[in-house]
Formats: sequence, C-alpha cells, structure tokens
Amino acid sequence: MFDTKLNKENQEYIVTLTLDKEEYDKEFQKNYKNALSKVKIPGFRPGKAPKHKLEAAVNTGEVHSQTLDFFIKNKHFEVAKKAQEQKEVTLLPLAPVVEINKDENENWTLSYKYSLMPDLSVLKLEDVKAKLHLKEVSDEDVTKVMQEFTKPFSSRELFDLENNPQELTKIGDVVNIDFKGFIDNEPFEGGEAQGYELELGSKAFIPGFEDQLLNKKAGDQVDVKVAFPADYYVETFRNKEAIFEVKLHSFTRVKHVEFTEELIKQLALEGVKTLEQAKEFFKQREILNAFTKSSETFLDEVNKDLANQEELKVAHFLLENKYKELEKNFNDSLKNFGVKKHEYFKLVKSNDDKLKAELMEAAQKEVKLQLANEYLIKNYSPEQTTDEEIKDLEFKFSLIDNEFKKRLVWLKKFLEAILKVVDEKSLPEFEKAYSQLLK
Repeated sequence: MFDTKLNKENQEYIVTLTLDKEEYDKEFQKNYKNALSKVKIPGFRPGKAPKHKLEAAVNTGEVHSQTLDFFIKNKHFEVAKKAQEQKEVTLLPLAPVVEINKDENENWTLSYKYSLMPDLSVLKLEDVKAKLHLKEVSDEDVTKVMQEFTKPFSSRELFDLENNPQELTKIGDVVNIDFKGFIDNEPFEGGEAQGYELELGSKAFIPGFEDQLLNKKAGDQVDVKVAFPADYYVETFRNKEAIFEVKLHSFTRVKHVEFTEELIKQLALEGVKTLEQAKEFFKQREILNAFTKSSETFLDEVNKDLANQEELKVAHFLLENKYKELEKNFNDSLKNFGVKKHEYFKLVKSNDDKLKAELMEAAQKEVKLQLANEYLIKNYSPEQTTDEEIKDLEFKFSLIDNEFKKRLVWLKKFLEAILKVVDEKSLPEFEKAYSQLLK
C-alpha cells in the first residue's frame, strides 16, 4: 500500500510503502534460518547445537536490517514508478533517502524521500525593488585614474618629526602606527601591534578607524573610538565598542609623476600622442568601466532580491552539496596558511557547531543566488551576440576587442529586458549611457 506526500517546505516528495506483514515475516524467517545455519558453537558441528544456543547466538537486529534492505531494493522500481506518476513537481535525478519506521499496527513502513528540482516559477521579478544607479565620471575621477596609472613610476615622500612635521595625513597616505585596543577597559587578543603600516582609505580596518587618523601629524597620539560590525569574524566582538590608543610615528605619500608628453611617448598608448588625447583616453576608459560596474552592481542587487523571496525553497541535498564544497574550501584555506583548526577557533573564539551553522547559512545564500541567476538567464537572457551585429560598431574607447564588444551588446539587451520589469523609469538613462560609449 502506497501513501504519497508533497513537502514543499523541505522540497521533498515522499512515497511511503507499508510492508505486508505476512510477506515480511516470510522473508525474515528465511534470513533467520540462514543465519542459524551459519552459527558455530564450540563443541558442536554447524547446525547441530541445541536450538536455544543457536537462537541465542543470532543477532536478530542484523536479520531485520538484512530483511529491510531486501525490501528497500526490491521495492525501489515500484516506488520510483509511483513517484513519477505525479505531475505537480519535478524530481531531481537522484537516489531517494529511505526512512524506516513502524506504524500503529507494528507494520514496517519504508518512506522514500525524493529531492525536488527547485521551482523557479515561484520567483517574481516584478517584486524586486533594486534600482539602477549609473555613476557619472568627473574630471577628478579621470585625474585619479591617470595618477594610479603612473603609480609604478612614482616615488614616496616621507613625513615624520624631522621631515615636514606640520604636514597632515590624507586619504591614500600610508601611516606607520603602534596601536592597542580595549573593550570595556580591558585589552583584547589580536588588538595590538607595533610599526603597523596602514593605507588610509583602504578599508583594511573596521569602519571609522582609518577616518579618525586623517588630518593628523607625525607624532600625534590618537584615541580611536569604533564599534565592531555585526558581521565581524570574531563573534564575541560583534557590535562591541572599542577604544584604540594609537601612536602615529610617520607617514608616506605617493609623489606622483607628472603626466608629460615625454611620459606619453614612453607609455606608447594606441592613438595617444598629446596630453589632451591622454586625458580623453582615460576618460573614455573610466566611462566604460563605470557603465559596466553600475550594470553589474544592479544585476547583483536584482539577484539578491530574487534569492531573498520566501517562495524559493531549496532541497536539503543541494544545500548539503554546497556546504561540503564550502567546508572543503575552508579547510584548504587553513592548510594553505599553515593554521590548525583549533588554532583558528581560538583566534576567532568559535567552535565546530558555530562554523557549521555559518557555512550552512553561506551555502543557502550561494545556492539561492545561483538559482536566481538561472531564473534571469532562462527568462530574460538574449541570444548570443553575432559577428554581424558588431561589425560596424565602434566605441570611443579604442582598446576593445570583438569579444568584449559582443559582451557589451549582450549586457545592454539583458539589462533592458530586466529594467522594463524592475525599473522602467531608468531605461532612457541607461540607453543614453550606452549610446555615449559609441562613436
């Protein structure tokens, strides 16, 4: 007798089979007699010992397991056929997990649990709240890009008590500091260092730390007051306020090389011979970068909104697979850094249970993001761009090969299809931004 149940919350389709008592007992007795025949009692020939001694030597639990294994395998095809009869959901092409129980009449039941293929039709793009924000490129942005490009040719200027002691720190400077951190007036592990080199604006430290070292002079003593973020890697520090006693010994600043026509000749950029041409070259490169980055950021936000929709459920099998992948990556990372797991736990004040919970949460996020992306590609992705579509297409930034052109044309079509549903008001601005990339 079959009983079926669809569990959408756990993404399982369950087919439960109640074994016929007479059929089960018959198979059990066959296995039991076979087990009796194999029992060896010292002083007796096989099978010739007194019955009570033979029976005492037989593990009936193992006989039940052997009998149930027989029915699990023997009934598999019949159960699979029953599972395929339903048309409401799609099953993943995987072997089911079998759960063994007894019903109220003491009959054995076999529950075959099939994992479901995620149902992407439950996702609703029209419910996504993400908005497209296109970044405009300023003259200051272009200057920064040009300075960054010449950084390998630049030197660094030192500011300390002997060299320009009145100079104040600013974004991009690398400060040399000693620091010691306190939580509730107590120093904490990992919160102290001497002669540490920190680039201001790098966001290498917790939010607020680097900002409080701006507009300071070499030799200054600074009390930096911050709060650890809610997602800080050391759980016991999360949301805690801390004070760092900081001594600023010195700092260095990039001394930029002037962008001259002589330097332009050395760089040998295609189609660039004058300073004005160089500025235009970097401006168009930055406009292109800003367009692609803004587009990708918008797509990331759309994916996140879709992945967070409550209707999207994921089978445990898929989560477990992703969890194992993340766990392997984590263990490989520790191995590469030569760190033992217990040393890591001591450093971050964690344990196996907390790590497992964090990895499982990360696995769920990653799987759902992958599914959200599959949904977008399946429903809104245009056809791949052909050579014919780009043969007469010319961009203002000259260093674009044909493959990148194809990707840009595909990206434009993809975002247009999504924007029509999610953020139609931004569509004209997006199309204008794309047209400005073209000659």
